[in-house]
Amino acid sequence: MSTISSCVPVSRRLYPVFVVIALLAVSSPLAAQTIGMVVDWGNPSVTVFEADTDTILGTVPIPVFGRLSSDCSIALDEGLGFVTDFRSQLWVVDLAELDLAAGVNPIRLSNRGEDTSLSPDGRFLAVCDGALVQPVSVVDIATRVEVDTFYLGHDCNAVEVCDDGSVLVTSLLAQSVRRLVLDSAGSLSDTGETLSLAGQPNDVACAPGSGSGVVVTRFGSQFQSFALPGLTPVDTRSPSGAFGISSAFDDGGDKVFVRSNNSGYVDRFAVDSASGVLGASRELSIPVLNTPTLFGVDQVAVHPDGSKLYVSQPGSLDVYDAASGAFLSSLSTPGMITPTGICLASLGPSILEVLMDIKPDSQKNPINPGSNGVIPVALLTTSVADGDTQDFDAWQVDPSTLAFGPDGAPIAHSSAHAGDVDGDGDLDMMLHFRTQESGIACGQTEAMLTGQTVDGQEIVGSDQIRTVGCKKAFKFARH
Repeated sequence: MSTISSCVPVSRRLYPVFVVIALLAVSSPLAAQTIGMVVDWGNPSVTVFEADTDTILGTVPIPVFGRLSSDCSIALDEGLGFVTDFRSQLWVVDLAELDLAAGVNPIRLSNRGEDTSLSPDGRFLAVCDGALVQPVSVVDIATRVEVDTFYLGHDCNAVEVCDDGSVLVTSLLAQSVRRLVLDSAGSLSDTGETLSLAGQPNDVACAPGSGSGVVVTRFGSQFQSFALPGLTPVDTRSPSGAFGISSAFDDGGDKVFVRSNNSGYVDRFAVDSASGVLGASRELSIPVLNTPTLFGVDQVAVHPDGSKLYVSQPGSLDVYDAASGAFLSSLSTPGMITPTGICLASLGPSILEVLMDIKPDSQKNPINPGSNGVIPVALLTTSVADGDTQDFDAWQVDPSTLAFGPDGAPIAHSSAHAGDVDGDGDLDMMLHFRTQESGIACGQTEAMLTGQTVDGQEIVGSDQIRTVGCKKAFKFARH
């Protein structure tokens, strides 16, 4: 029977640690921290900081000549950071070693590289250029290879990947927002949806949950919200400054921050992330200094827990209370000249921890890694009325998304079947996975099941196992 005692949402930040326990690997020393980076436009480098305590960890020079008109992104496991250089290269930073990462580095791009956005599963980076007619680039983080390019027929000066895989791209020349879609292989396709704007866009952001988005325009300084899918316009507001440059939602999705230059401010608006409806007026305005106006580069960021706001300023990265707007602290180093792009590790979508039972008819769950058979697994339906901590219907899971064991074996048969494994009257989902495809090895004591519900909620569960037949195989190999 499963050793998990409850069904509770767990954050993406905890997910790599959970995998480590299940697969007997070694966890990253950064897993418990919220790591951030800020790019320096005047001194080509990135400063790495710990956002929970607002402590600078170190600075990593980027080996390019001249200014760094760049954005950055951080991998979900916080091991690597990525920074563009406006020279068709994407640099990889080792956040543990505080140095350029070993391996392929930099990654070649088919555009000059300015704005970046990480896919919700953390596998891909979408990269846009600026005002030139160059393609959107998609980079596979694991292989560090550009795996797709998509020509819009015009420029792409800002890009944002939403939680549902929508990819919002803006055009300075066409004065528009378009919606593309990123699939599981890293390929982009067009939805045909376009939103025409009254001004030139400088940045676009997607609300948590992908129900809406916002676009900040330069001249005329408008702030436009829209509904997704469809790119249907909803509300327009005016930031305090004369020149809109950047925006950021908090992870709760009910607040959005807008930064403007020329009498610079960061304004906060209330927002209904499901509909895109904005509050009638600004909730607060924080006066800030002007900063270089860079296409799509995020020059305001919100801590994942919603408590703090980060604003790049000449010579420093300033920290404010996100609720009151009060100044909290200033991060700087002797070499920090003109910090611009800010990125923080994202919590990512929540993962639901569920109950599963490997070999339901067995208490010890013996598995022979050398077997050519299948392993029965039950995904359990739970109910608060039956004493469980959460209601969960196993039949809301899409069987095609399920993966079992270290190698992520798919289900062995075309469909799952129903059964009441735990005798509580609920219908559990009965599955089978081929042993040889699971990757289970001798000595492993736990196996994991991952997947998604039909509405995209990620799930994870594990159960204890005991590997058998291993000593016999070892003796045979020696003889």
